[in-house]
Amino acid sequence: MSMTKKRRREIASVDTKLVEIYEDLSNEALDIRQKAALALISRFTEDQNPTTGEAEKAITRLFRGLCSGRKAARLGFSVALTELLSTLLRQDEPTGIDINVEHILNIWKNVTARPPGSASGQEGKDHYFGKVFGAKAIIKSKILFQPGVPSEYWTETLSEIIALSKKAPWLREECGWSIYTALDEKSSETDFAIGDAYAQQALQLFCSNQLSKTPEGVALWLCVQARHKPDILVKGIWLDESPLHKEEKSVLSKALRETPIDGLSQKGSWNSKLHFVWDLVLARLYKLQGGKPKEEPTQSINFAEFWSEVIDRGLFSTSASHERKHWGFMLFIKVIKDQNTPLGFISDIFSPNLVNCMLNHASSSERYLHAMAIKSLKALESRAQQQPESILSIISGLIGSREPMDRLDQTTRKTLENVMGYADAVTLDDAVSFLETQIVHPRTDNERATNTNRQIFADVLVSVVRQHKNSLLDLPETTSDGWVERLWKVLVTHGYFQDTRDPASGKEVPAPTFSEASRTLFRTRLTSCLTQLMSSTRDPSKYPYNVVRYISRLEKRKHGLESILEMDESGGKYIVEAQKTLSRIKKAKKGYKDIDESVRQALMALLSLAILQVYNGEPDSLSLLEELQDVLNKLGKKEKQASSREQASEMLVEILLGFVSKPSQLFRQLSTRVFTVFSHHITAEGLQSLFRVLEAKENLAGQEEMFDEEDDHDSDDDGSEDSLPSDVEMIDAEANSGSSSERGDESDGEGNEELEAFGAKLAAASSAGSSDEEMDDEQVKALDAPLIRIFQERQKLANKTKDKKNAKEKIINFKSRVLDLLDVYIKQQHSNPLALHLIMPLLEAMRTTTSKQISEKVSNIAREYCRLCKGNSLPTLPDQTEAWEVLQQIHCEAKLGSSNAHGNTCSQLSLLIVKVILGSDFGNTRKGKTLGSFSRIVALYAELWKAQFLEDCKVPPAFFVDFKNWTASIKQRRQ
Repeated sequence: MSMTKKRRREIASVDTKLVEIYEDLSNEALDIRQKAALALISRFTEDQNPTTGEAEKAITRLFRGLCSGRKAARLGFSVALTELLSTLLRQDEPTGIDINVEHILNIWKNVTARPPGSASGQEGKDHYFGKVFGAKAIIKSKILFQPGVPSEYWTETLSEIIALSKKAPWLREECGWSIYTALDEKSSETDFAIGDAYAQQALQLFCSNQLSKTPEGVALWLCVQARHKPDILVKGIWLDESPLHKEEKSVLSKALRETPIDGLSQKGSWNSKLHFVWDLVLARLYKLQGGKPKEEPTQSINFAEFWSEVIDRGLFSTSASHERKHWGFMLFIKVIKDQNTPLGFISDIFSPNLVNCMLNHASSSERYLHAMAIKSLKALESRAQQQPESILSIISGLIGSREPMDRLDQTTRKTLENVMGYADAVTLDDAVSFLETQIVHPRTDNERATNTNRQIFADVLVSVVRQHKNSLLDLPETTSDGWVERLWKVLVTHGYFQDTRDPASGKEVPAPTFSEASRTLFRTRLTSCLTQLMSSTRDPSKYPYNVVRYISRLEKRKHGLESILEMDESGGKYIVEAQKTLSRIKKAKKGYKDIDESVRQALMALLSLAILQVYNGEPDSLSLLEELQDVLNKLGKKEKQASSREQASEMLVEILLGFVSKPSQLFRQLSTRVFTVFSHHITAEGLQSLFRVLEAKENLAGQEEMFDEEDDHDSDDDGSEDSLPSDVEMIDAEANSGSSSERGDESDGEGNEELEAFGAKLAAASSAGSSDEEMDDEQVKALDAPLIRIFQERQKLANKTKDKKNAKEKIINFKSRVLDLLDVYIKQQHSNPLALHLIMPLLEAMRTTTSKQISEKVSNIAREYCRLCKGNSLPTLPDQTEAWEVLQQIHCEAKLGSSNAHGNTCSQLSLLIVKVILGSDFGNTRKGKTLGSFSRIVALYAELWKAQFLEDCKVPPAFFVDFKNWTASIKQRRQ
């Protein structure tokens, strides 16, 4: 049987280079796509002798590639198609290829036509995208606008695009953009890329297809209106042929919000990006700011009217969807960040509905548009940073856009603080003035809202001082700081005085009047401001003195303001006398003339704040002022005796302790600065006053001893942080409790026993009424009395526990402040032999305290003391007896140590006393007396080492290692 021979199939040759070019056109890398496009175009230059078939095949392939969603195919193929069409149909350089515009349009329509059976699905969408991108390539290549090309081709292209926009509304923006770019693009040879006839055709087709009142239609209209003759505009569409006419603002609002008009179908999907028409409308409105262009009618809408109608009542209406509000926030961010936005427009964009929506959504992370609201607030801060002149418009917009004023929240406060952080001196003066107006006239009759808003404004003023205090450091003392003075005068006026003028007089009378709570708040905020301002100037008395003098001037007014301070005749005399003393110190009269200026400034600051305490109605403030007056009188005598000066120094320490005992940053800062300048006058008795605080027990008994307070179990103070002044400093005794003492454990044991006793009583009362039978009413009533009594005792127990905790915190806070003063003394007077008196009180405080923070502070002070006492800075004692006693006391204290930190501190201070005894030249001398002292020191260490071995003491081994290392270093120096 014969077998037939199979015919071999011929394989067509494949241009692999061309395949690589088409593959690279879809690459996601821009540079690769550009190289591929150039390679493709170079195949159709005149020197390559391309054929018509090759060109037609390439064009078809490129149109087909536009229908692909693979990688970046549409981007790469559209660029290559645009350049290829421009090259092949260029009339000034013919290529000899027989392809015309009609042929191109036919290929475009055929290739991108939706295939049969793809009524839905991704394939149909891909062909729609291909048609749009193909239209863009044809228009950008400008082959439709060359001389001799019939205008019907332009009309045919427009008709295809418009038909597609109606068939696929979700592509309407893309279709409109392709037409808009053709009308808007400038030519290098003429004023416009296309003539008026082409623009008129596009506009007429849009209007005839009911697309004129869409975002795309408005964009085309504004483009034609700006770039072409006004007589080509279609009549009867917009009043006076302008979408920005005042009478058309409601229609314009619907068009820009994409609300269907004239029966046009709505877009099927929402685009999170802003439509390109917004840029055109905003640019036109900005242009109107400098005068109406000739193409605009006299009745054109202005920016404020546009924003109110389209944005506030449109995108932010109560019935608006979250999607439209999202657009509104994006527009707000666009306008506020755009540096081309005129400064006068900033206040217009803070419309009521927008501000309410922004603050509401920013206040809670659960809100749908929380992220956009926060982004909008951040945009405000960005604009304030870039353009400080806009800050006044921003804060006035945030606050003044709502009528009546609602209750402000912490989000508003934080935004105001952040924005004002970028203000300069001029802007701050205007901003503080604006806030004062809001404080005086809150624009609401709701008392709670009024008090809350005034509190927030006061907090913002404090924040302004805190943020800008460093800028005051570089100002000369004689330079006026207007915004600071205006700020603290606002707090003084409304914190210490009541306006008695008639509101009908036309003056700035507060309405509603200030409540007592608001006045108290303003006084505490003034204290906070003074805390910040005192740290911003070299003269601590500058601002406290000015505040007190200003209060005095206001008190002397006959009409208008009435002081709220209720004071008897004797109290008034103290104030007057203190004011006179202030004046004498300021002018350096009498005995104050020979006092150093820094000391005078400290005294003025101390006396000014003492007077302010009286104005604040603080307990014992009059007695404190009287004591301070006595001290100043002693210092102000022309003939000062040593005993009088020492007595004044001791009294001053007691006064400073009175200030330090208050949980306020201001008094802590003041006490530190006064103590610094007076440290060289402090006597041993003055130091002993400080030591007594360190010895106090950290419980109710210690509180009663230090503050003369009775154990009050019925206190109404809830101790909440919100009720404390803003400059209050407290230490959490629970968070800082350590294991350096067993006293805390004893207290806990006592509390547990009381709880157990309460449980036993409750069980006994319950069992007394328990029975297998049901109790009648009389038996139930009989249980009421013992149960009530038991729960009353439980409440007393809870109050007692709370009182113990508060007392502990108060004593620990007091000790912490005193340690700050001792730290100052060590830094200023470490070479003074009196400083040695600090050693034992510090060590004992470290061992007995229950607070970790106190223990660490003592350790740091001791370490600093040892660091400063080197070489010639060592204290020089005429008699070494005191030093030997201190050394022995340190060794006895080391035996009682409860922690390694305590033992290490004892070791450091022991070595310091050793250096004081031996002197700074011990390592370089062989004097017999010095060597004898060294032998005695070694004997003391040996005795302590023996006690560690034989007795139950807690000296850490490092104590002896430190001494050994020190002696080794001394021996090396001696050799």
